[in-house]
Amino acid sequence: MRLSIIVLNYNYARFLRTAIDSALSVIWPEAEVIVVDDGSTDKACQKIISSYGGRVVPVFKENGGQNSAANAGFRHSTGDVIVFLDADDAIHDPDIGERLIAGFKPRVAKWQWPMIQVDEKMERLGPVWPQYTDRDTPARVVYEIRNTGSYLTPPTSGNAWSRWFLEEVFPLPVRPKGETGRWGLFFDDYLHMIAPRRGDVVSLSDPMTYYRLHAKMNSQFGGHRPPQMIADVCDEETSRMKAVNAFLASKNIPFRYDFEKYDGHLRGRLVYVRAFPERYPYGDSRFSLVGKYTISIMRTERNAIMKLAHAGWAAVTAFAPKKIGIRVGLMTQ
Repeated sequence: MRLSIIVLNYNYARFLRTAIDSALSVIWPEAEVIVVDDGSTDKACQKIISSYGGRVVPVFKENGGQNSAANAGFRHSTGDVIVFLDADDAIHDPDIGERLIAGFKPRVAKWQWPMIQVDEKMERLGPVWPQYTDRDTPARVVYEIRNTGSYLTPPTSGNAWSRWFLEEVFPLPVRPKGETGRWGLFFDDYLHMIAPRRGDVVSLSDPMTYYRLHAKMNSQFGGHRPPQMIADVCDEETSRMKAVNAFLASKNIPFRYDFEKYDGHLRGRLVYVRAFPERYPYGDSRFSLVGKYTISIMRTERNAIMKLAHAGWAAVTAFAPKKIGIRVGLMTQ
């Protein structure tokens, strides 16, 4: 069994060597490391990648976004099991190959595991996330999707994929040249949504990769995202959902995703409709949106107090004076 680790890089020269070295440290006789540079504007990235010579498979391409970089990496891969490693993350467990391939089964589409959160200096920040137990079975993943529209899953570097599954899904859709927006940024979510409908999602309890939190990431994805970004992410999620449902239809799979069930998406829409009512594309009123969000929260496993707190948050966000509503809405984003 062969393992491919595909490092995806764009202007992360300060982290790139750590990511590549961690991938090369993996103890597995049939492992390959592919490094995709998605048109970095700094010359340092190309120099770092070239310095490894034949130890890695270098892929240099024009900038096309994360989906495009993943497509390029997958085309050059030969592994039966594939890990996409963001260049600002790193492998924690050198035995990752043994752990994954030992659990290889025909129906497994995806493995997922907790990640160790670290800062720019690789110093640990807190507990591993997400945390999985024996309760997190493939059947549980399907149950969560049907009831809440999502399931607990880590970012890109906390997953591995069976080649048979990726061959069905790739190439990933990419944003056409000249088209604005964020479509294509979160390619892992596209795969996360499809995987449980094609095979098993296996959740492992031990962390195998690092998840680096740094200034650039926090400004984009942290707890203080501006309303404009929240609106863009809602549009991105909707585009991705449509693409996923189109894929499922092409495979004659009757299941379709409905983001009217997904509390995370509806939470973003509450801020979206308050901040940019003139461009809000979903057609529902603030009143109906609060109702949808409250129903979605009730489907989750949060305790009763948290459910009531979220329902109250939604009402204040939707109906308080605009500035107050947006300010309150941003508290949970």
